[in-house]
Amino acid sequence: GHKKSQINLYLYEPFIKAYCSKLVYQNSCYKCKFACDDRISDITIADFHNIEKIDPNIDRLSGVSMYVITTQKGNELFKSISNEIIKKTIDFSLIRFT
Repeated sequence: GHKKSQINLYLYEPFIKAYCSKLVYQNSCYKCKFACDDRISDITIADFHNIEKIDPNIDRLSGVSMYVITTQKGNELFKSISNEIIKKTIDFSLIRFT
């Protein structure tokens, strides 16, 4: 068999290939009232696939996530783990959800 790597993971994992090709999206995904800048969650976390466009020195395959803190509770939670992670502040306009 083929040895899997992060670089070509989508070639070997059917769900990842389908997700990246937008084959598993439902019509409701495009109308979701929660997929907007005005979040109701304390923190939003997502993969940061476009980090290289913002900072070419960061390798997205090393495990880069994007997070947005939207409440005081989220801020307190983030502070409680902030010493355990490597973080960088990026302008929200560069990571918009919509």
